[in-house]
Amino acid sequence: MGERPFDVPAMPAAAAVRWEDPDAHLSGDLGGALLHLSAGLPPEVAPRRLWFPAGPSHHGQLARLAKAGVEVVWADRGLPDLYVSGGEGEVLMPGAQGRLRLRLTPSQSAALGQLLAAAPVWRFRTEARIGDAAYRNARFWLPEEASASGLQAEQLVELADMTASSLRELPTTAPVEVPAAQPLALTVRYQWTVVPPRVPAGAVEDVLVGRWRKLDQDWQARLATVQEALGEAKHERGRMGRALQRLQSALLGFERTHGGLLQRVEALRAQRPSLVGPGGAATLLSQAAEVEDAARKLHGEQDAAERKAREDDERDRQLAAWQRRTEDAKRELPNRRAALKAAEQRRDACAEELRGVDEAMQAADKTAKKNAVASQRKLADDLQRAEKEIAKHRNEIEDLAQQLAGCFEFRPPPAPASRAQQVKGRFVPVASAARSAVDVPDEKLPEVGTLRSHKGRRYLVIDSWDHLAVGEQAAARLAAHLVAPENT
Repeated sequence: MGERPFDVPAMPAAAAVRWEDPDAHLSGDLGGALLHLSAGLPPEVAPRRLWFPAGPSHHGQLARLAKAGVEVVWADRGLPDLYVSGGEGEVLMPGAQGRLRLRLTPSQSAALGQLLAAAPVWRFRTEARIGDAAYRNARFWLPEEASASGLQAEQLVELADMTASSLRELPTTAPVEVPAAQPLALTVRYQWTVVPPRVPAGAVEDVLVGRWRKLDQDWQARLATVQEALGEAKHERGRMGRALQRLQSALLGFERTHGGLLQRVEALRAQRPSLVGPGGAATLLSQAAEVEDAARKLHGEQDAAERKAREDDERDRQLAAWQRRTEDAKRELPNRRAALKAAEQRRDACAEELRGVDEAMQAADKTAKKNAVASQRKLADDLQRAEKEIAKHRNEIEDLAQQLAGCFEFRPPPAPASRAQQVKGRFVPVASAARSAVDVPDEKLPEVGTLRSHKGRRYLVIDSWDHLAVGEQAAARLAAHLVAPENT
């Protein structure tokens, strides 16, 4: 503002209206007054009630005033800077070139005092309980905020992922510090993801698992072979029963043995060595060996019973044939002796007649001698035939006499090939002493999860929280790290 013209008198200090510089402030005693400021800075003194524009600035100074007991409020009523104290007051109009200061009359002060004592729209607070029902629909202007905001029922704060040192610590893994919630949040929910210890990428099945799997497979194969052998034994019993009647009683005993063995095999096949561990596996393998030995014994006893039955049948056949020959000898011997006697008589007659011919030839003429020679040849042939017949009868009589004098002698038939050789690919039980040693692992598989390994370290992988307690015990026993699957 320019200088006052020389012909314009100076305004007295007590004038009701004064022209002030643009940076002029309210004068007078503001302590305990009703003060209204439309802009600028909060006062240094503490009025009784301060109307000051709501916004993000000067909260520190306003807080000091509020702490000193000043009621800081605001409502935009289009008023300039002014104050009222007792029966006096002052208004300072805004202006860029200068400000007009107006001293209020008592009636004006009273009217403005009533206006400044009315209920405000905004109220400055330092320790507001934002959860109270009174603030449910209120709006708050926080320091340095561009606008006022309402209450937030819940604030979700996303935190960085955290890695648990063990599966057991998953539920309790939490950040040591969390950022503060924004002041207008009634509740705050912090959310973070806990990453469990996982099996490393590239982990493979542990060797122990493969060893137990092979043992289980060998176990099932052995029992399947025994079961196949028992089926073959049953087939053989059917063949033997049809061929050998004398075996019916023995076959009943074999059938009972077969049924008991089959039940034992089925009971064993329902189990697995890998489920019972080293000690239990040794017991199962011992039981399997007993069943194999029993199956081998059953086959051997059936073969022996069949051989004996066939020998007994052959013995009966040979005895019946011997008895028939003996009866035939008894009946035939008198006939052969009579035939021998008749042959001897014919021989003697031929010999006597031949001697007569020989004697007659000595005195016979040429013609008679010729006839005698023919007769001599015929008699010689008859004599020779008689001698042969006598020899034949004597041999027959000797054979018949030996048959009658001899005892029955059984001649066993050649031993047949074993059933195992006759049936290609048929199970032949191996004796216990001939079996190779079985590789039984010295560690039991985990009761839950899968055992894997990576770079010389074991990992027990479980995928259910219900398996945690059992998994911890198994991991400790196997010196393994208890982890979650790779993609959890």
